[in-house]
Amino acid sequence: MHFPMKGTRVLAGAGMALALLLSAACDDDDPVEPPVATEITIASGNNQVIAPSATSAALSVNVVDQDDDDMQNVPVTWAITSGGGTLSATSSTTNVDGVASVTYTADATAGAVTITATVAGLTALTFSITVQ
Repeated sequence: MHFPMKGTRVLAGAGMALALLLSAACDDDDPVEPPVATEITIASGNNQVIAPSATSAALSVNVVDQDDDDMQNVPVTWAITSGGGTLSATSSTTNVDGVASVTYTADATAGAVTITATVAGLTALTFSITVQ
C-alpha cells in the first residue's frame, strides 16, 4: 500500500521560507546600532529677564540620538558658571520627549547669570539670565 506524502512538500516549503527569513534577519550588512546622544539643543528658557529673588521659567534642553530621535533617560548636568543664585537641581534626566529641565532662583543681587547644561561627550550649552 502506498500513501502519498503531499503534506511533506508543504512543510519543506514552509521550512525553506523560514530559513530565508532568518538569514535576512541576521544580515550583517545592516547592523543595528544602539542609540547614542549626538546633540543637545536649547528647548526653552534662554535669555530671560527676572527680578532679584524671583524664579525663572524652566530652562530646558532637548537631547537626540544619531537618527535625530528624542532620547529618554539621559542625565544632564546643570551649573551656574557666573553670577549668584541657585538651581532647582544640579542634574536632571530627559523625559520621553528627550527634554530635561531645571529652574533658576536669583539671589538679591542684580546682574548677568550664566548657566550651563552638559551631557557627557557633547559640547555644553549656555543659558543667559539677566537679574534686574
